Amino acid sequence: TVVVSCPATASLSGSDPYDLNVFEHCERLQEANKLLLAFDRPRQPELGLRGQHPEDVDLIWSMSDPRLNGRSPQEKWQAVQASVKGSFWFHGFRDRIKGAVLGIAQAHKGQVVRLICIKGGPITNLEQQLMTSIANEVERELDEIKLRARITFECVSYANFCAEFQL
Repeated sequence: TVVVSCPATASLSGSDPYDLNVFEHCERLQEANKLLLAFDRPRQPELGLRGQHPEDVDLIWSMSDPRLNGRSPQEKWQAVQASVKGSFWFHGFRDRIKGAVLGIAQAHKGQVVRLICIKGGPITNLEQQLMTSIANEVERELDEIKLRARITFECVSYANFCAEFQL
């Protein structure tokens, strides 16, 4: 089992407050050998733009971005999707996840590799939209080199994840 996408924080109820650190929980589970991780951590605002591609500086990352004031929720969501999907970060995320899944599948040849996404907010949802195509690409590439693998993919709530994966 590989966690490939998750929000930074969540709640068991699925509503406010989102005060449970999902990243740390997943890291503890990996340390306990209960799963593997292949997800990207968000940038830390206190680090500024260090490491960020210059063309990603003015991206719209959030529906609360002031540049979206006066727009409907659907228009805001469309603007966030378009902005993030066109970013260098998003293309890098896709390539990093694909590489990680490919490596894990090669190391576990002949076994089912289960990809899990923990449901979250808008950016997590965008990440999760990629996972089926990534899984299909990895399976196709493994078939080309005669390494059979079956990759499954599912999105789960944080509550369901916690019920299945306990420390």
